[in-house]
Amino acid sequence: MIEWGFIILIISYCLFIVYLWMGWERIPVSQDEDYKPFVAVIIPVRNEGANIQSLLEELNAQTYRGELEILIIDDHSEDGTRDLVEEYITGKPSFKLISLQDAFGKKNGLTKGVISTKADIILTIDGDCQAPKTWVEVMVQSFQTQTQFVSGSVAFIKEQGFFNQIQSIEFASLIGSGAALIGWDKPVMANGANMGFRRNAFLNVNGFKGNEQTASGDDVFLLHKIAKKYPQSIAFVKQEGALIKTKSQPTIKSFVHQRIRWASKWKAYTDMFTKTTAVLVFALSLSIITFPFLVNFDSSALFLWANLVVMKAFFDFFFIRQIARFMDEKIALLPFVLLHIIYPFYVVFTALFSFRKSYVWKGRNVS
Repeated sequence: MIEWGFIILIISYCLFIVYLWMGWERIPVSQDEDYKPFVAVIIPVRNEGANIQSLLEELNAQTYRGELEILIIDDHSEDGTRDLVEEYITGKPSFKLISLQDAFGKKNGLTKGVISTKADIILTIDGDCQAPKTWVEVMVQSFQTQTQFVSGSVAFIKEQGFFNQIQSIEFASLIGSGAALIGWDKPVMANGANMGFRRNAFLNVNGFKGNEQTASGDDVFLLHKIAKKYPQSIAFVKQEGALIKTKSQPTIKSFVHQRIRWASKWKAYTDMFTKTTAVLVFALSLSIITFPFLVNFDSSALFLWANLVVMKAFFDFFFIRQIARFMDEKIALLPFVLLHIIYPFYVVFTALFSFRKSYVWKGRNVS
């Protein structure tokens, strides 16, 4: 009975990967080159002194020919970020620095930015990212008449080290899964480091109202609210000119803190498809870990278990490789195998620790 349950679970997962692959292929490459609305780029920052100037230089070099303003929202930075921004934007009227005074957190920063502009389209990016000069132009071109929200792709900056390679593979799977489900008009995930939405849509769904109790999830909660109010209005930008690069986590500790922060928001999801997907990923990971114990390490059952896990890896590899090609990355076999071994433990660990009442973000304990 245990063996049959595991067989059904793995086969269902592999079919789901095929479903994701088809969803990725369904994503259209839509461009409206004549659309030139007023655009505001909002950058919520906290302690980004080491990164912010290079990002501002990249945004200053954008090829977009419509009206564009850049709003930097400082969330009580303690490392001189504000001074660096003030120095750079002097004499640049399209750049504005806004400070959060009686509030903190990314949701409040984004909300402050939205209400501080009259732009038609809002784009968001993080302070530690790298943006190609075509980023704004390509993101805006993806807004068709019915489009209210666009999700863009994010990849890690190529760096030396095995840990960076593992993170890149795992991150590509997340970006690809979110994009593929958008391809099926079932939006589950987006990344706040590269997304855009109509300002009126944000206001019409009352922004982040109702999700204030969860510090993380500014991207996913807004995605779900807009998708609910405006069905079939979500698009994924499948053009290389909108690919944002960011840094991977330098240490295992910082990686774990980040993933716990991401996982902490699933409890507040109201979209049933999203919640079911999260539960199934957790259940699959837990079953892979516990199966040997449940069958008392029976040799024939373990042989079945090993073959099914290898089959799962086969489907994962070819889907992730498809996403990596789009991001101009290569999937090395050894990091992939290692990730596939540790991934179930990582999923279970982060899911369980996401129930903690607080975690660390940008040097701040967040509840």
